[in-house]
Amino acid sequence: MDEEQKELLKAAKKKLSVAEKLLKEEELADSVSRAYYGMFHAARALLLEKDSNPKTHQGVISELGKLFRNQIDPELISQMSQIQSLREDADYEPYFTIQRERAEEVIEYSSTFIEQVENQIEE
Repeated sequence: MDEEQKELLKAAKKKLSVAEKLLKEEELADSVSRAYYGMFHAARALLLEKDSNPKTHQGVISELGKLFRNQIDPELISQMSQIQSLREDADYEPYFTIQRERAEEVIEYSSTFIEQVENQIEE
């Protein structure tokens, strides 16, 4: 694992931790946004394993699906795409609301994704 990957994973874990704190404070929209960024930073760290560095969020998700579909649970990759849409709504729609259950699911997906990425990089 190189230094950039370490920093990206550190950022991913920090975003997840903040998401968990925001969930406890019932700041559900912001919680979802931070959880997504945890996934995003972890995905970028993993893509560096294949010297891939896409410039857009959709590019990261697309490359992840192409390059790691056999190493990362495909459901997590699919969820990342859905969570990215939620994140955009949470960040840009002033009347966005989300159920606590869904916010909890998002955090769980993010946590599992980050763990799978770490396992892939360490192998």
